[in-house]
Amino acid sequence: VFDSPFDLPVDYDVSKTLGILKYEVPEVEGKQNMQQRGSWPSFLRKTDQTRLQNHYKDLQRGGFWKVWEITEKLEGQSFTAFVFQGDVGVCSRNVFLKHEGEDSDNNWSNIFNKHNMATLLPEIAEKFGRDFAIQGEICGPGIQCNIYGLTEHQLFIYNVIDLRSHKDLNPAERWEFFNTYLQYMGVRHV
Repeated sequence: VFDSPFDLPVDYDVSKTLGILKYEVPEVEGKQNMQQRGSWPSFLRKTDQTRLQNHYKDLQRGGFWKVWEITEKLEGQSFTAFVFQGDVGVCSRNVFLKHEGEDSDNNWSNIFNKHNMATLLPEIAEKFGRDFAIQGEICGPGIQCNIYGLTEHQLFIYNVIDLRSHKDLNPAERWEFFNTYLQYMGVRHV
């Protein structure tokens, strides 16, 4: 037994003590008519958010004094949509998908089309002054046992990438971008 969390040895596994269980369900749930549009876009990074547990050494080196954003890791399907050099697109975790026509009846394309992203993303890029990508999680019926009890699929945004600089907007910039441009599309923030 330790008197303080600061007394814990490096790499001490607290998951059992805290009742934490890591379980990763395969992405393939819900509608899955995933017709690939092409190779993964070279200008995009796949979704990959870092967990705090991966920053233990940063915390040891004074990282407690940095600003950290705490969000819930939602149980859903990874989603990326982008506007780049006049093209718009949608991707699952690993696949660049078609979003038009009969080959596009899947959760990602349905969310993309439900929120009229083919029209709105280029308009936002023009106002924003540069190309960007949004990344988030689709949650709802048929996905990860719908642990949130949603009645329809919803998109929760957690990242915005400036495709000119290839950098993520910091939390304050992302919230401003979300409040200015995205919330009116009917998507939510994590």
